[in-house]
Amino acid sequence: GVMLMARAGYDPRVALSFWERMSKAGRKRPLEFLSTHPAPKTRIRNLKVYIQEALPYYKKEKPL
Repeated sequence: GVMLMARAGYDPRVALSFWERMSKAGRKRPLEFLSTHPAPKTRIRNLKVYIQEALPYYKKEKPL
């Protein structure tokens, strides 16, 4: 997702701030291994890695 954002000209760092806000506003969730989606903390940790890979594309691409 963040790679597509970057290639489309959107700052992928926005995804991180979005999920941090969602995590703070979130409610109780089932254990991660029982869920179909990663826990917010896991998602945020993964995004930090993916964003570093996507940033060069964001800086290179022109907005659509």
